[in-house]
Formats: sequence, C-alpha cells, structure tokens
Amino acid sequence: FFKFRGDLKLLKNILYNGSSEMLTVVSTSVAAFLFNRIIMRELGELGVSALTIVFYVNTIVNISLYGLAQALQPIISYNLGAKRIEKIYDVLKIALTTGGSIGIVFFILMKFYSAPIVSMFTDGNTELTLLTNEAIAYFVFAYIFSFINIISSSFHTAIEKPLESASIACLRSLIFVAIFLFTLPSIFGA
Repeated sequence: FFKFRGDLKLLKNILYNGSSEMLTVVSTSVAAFLFNRIIMRELGELGVSALTIVFYVNTIVNISLYGLAQALQPIISYNLGAKRIEKIYDVLKIALTTGGSIGIVFFILMKFYSAPIVSMFTDGNTELTLLTNEAIAYFVFAYIFSFINIISSSFHTAIEKPLESASIACLRSLIFVAIFLFTLPSIFGA
C-alpha cells in the first residue's frame, strides 16, 4: 500500500492527447444520428432499417481497424521514445498494409457476397433486402479508404500530436460526413 499522489499536469496531458480518440466516438455517434434523421426524411423507416444493417457490417470493419490502430500506438510511442525512427516507419507500413488488406477483403466480401449477410437481417422482406443491397453497393467503397483515416489519427496520437489527430478524427467522423449528408441528397436524391 502507498499514498496516492496525483500529477495534475500529467493528467491534463493525458486527457489532451487522448481527446481525439474520445472525439472519434462522439463524432461517430452524432454522425449516426444525422444519418438516421436524413434517411428517415428521404426514405422512411425502411431506409433506416437498411442503413442499420449496413452499419452493423461497418461496425465489424471499424472494430478491426480500431484494433489495429490501438495496437499501433504503444509500438510507435515506444520507438519514438527510443528514437528508433526506422522502426516507426516499419510499423506504420505494416499497419497501413494490414488496414488496406482489411478494407479490400471487406470490400470484395460485401460487394460480391453480401446476400447471405443481408438476408440474416431482412427476414425475407424483399423491399428491405433490395434497399440494403443498393445501400451496400455505394457504402462498400468507404472500406477501401477508411483505414487511412483511422490509422492516421491513431498514429498522430501515438506521436503526441493531439491537435492533428483530433482534426483527422473530426473531419473523418463528422464534418465531411455532415457536409455530404446534407448536400448529396439534394443533388442525387435518396
């Protein structure tokens, strides 16, 4: 047993550096709310149901990428402290290659073999199945590129660049999503 001693300066630095990870979670929740509002307005309850199915699959992709990004942070931080910059580049290269591979695998899986996955959620509802498959046909392209943003944000947190990390996270999770969400339906329709 020992007497606890807090270090407010260290706590402030930890909270500041980790704020981008928190911002990602908050932004993603706000973006999901915005998606639901817009989809409800454009397509109704059936559209929200289809979007929910698409988001279930997206959650699996994101969990894989966030796991990769979380594994990246201590390795990068350790090597940064040890001033082993070449190791940082090696780890980053491996993370980007792995993230890209995850994105490509899920892109192929959902682009060409999504029927069994979608049918697990639609319970024979033909209209919902068709709408979900249409949504997936557009959404799967995000899998190819989303790893870049997730790994970049995590990398910047690991090298103690919280402002850059938070900017990447906020732009990816909320700002670009909101801009396109409010403009594209008026241009292309539902």
